[in-house]
Amino acid sequence: YENEKKNYTENAKSAASFAADVIDPERVDVYLREGREAAGYEETEALLYHIRDNTPGVEYLYVVKIRQDGCYVIFDLEAEDEAAFAVGEKIEFEEAFQEYLPVLFDGGEIPPIESNDISGWVMTAYEPVRSAEGKTVCYAAADVSLRHLTVFVRDFFVKMLLVFSGFLFLILCCGMWASRYFLAYPIGSMTVLANDFIRESDDQKALDQKVQSLKALKICTGDEEIGRAHV
Repeated sequence: YENEKKNYTENAKSAASFAADVIDPERVDVYLREGREAAGYEETEALLYHIRDNTPGVEYLYVVKIRQDGCYVIFDLEAEDEAAFAVGEKIEFEEAFQEYLPVLFDGGEIPPIESNDISGWVMTAYEPVRSAEGKTVCYAAADVSLRHLTVFVRDFFVKMLLVFSGFLFLILCCGMWASRYFLAYPIGSMTVLANDFIRESDDQKALDQKVQSLKALKICTGDEEIGRAHV
């Protein structure tokens, strides 16, 4: 589970990093102001789609400008189960990001964040897009869905249950065989020999043979009373 989670987190970081590389920091304000009509907007969007579609696990890829009152969308790619936000649309900060807001306002880097809010259960990686002067002008972000991990865990436990059920069945079969050989057979033999004792109580030679047959059973119960009775 942890390895799968780590792998998909790395995929989110890679996608966000690649997305940050294709964004022209000098045109971010133009994209935000003019939207899809801005020159180069659709070409950049096509590159973002290429990054998302070729990075395993990434469901959402977007570019936002962080301001004090929220995130303003610059790019947001269409997803199968969710419509994209419009260019310039403001998104409120999710609860999971509250503690990182001071760093985001300063244009710093933050670690991947696990949240369960607007986009469901996801791991989000943010990558700053910096100008030539080193100033962060916006952030590229990638979300990987962690819903598949519940399926992963479920399948794992189903497989483990089947394995342990197989072992339990094997143990039961061995136990039944052992009880038949070491318990049912000796008791049945003792019963038969006891009945023979009753029928042949007047024949000393036959009785001696039956005693030898009983000893040949080698019944060791660990119970003193039963052992004495057997002798």
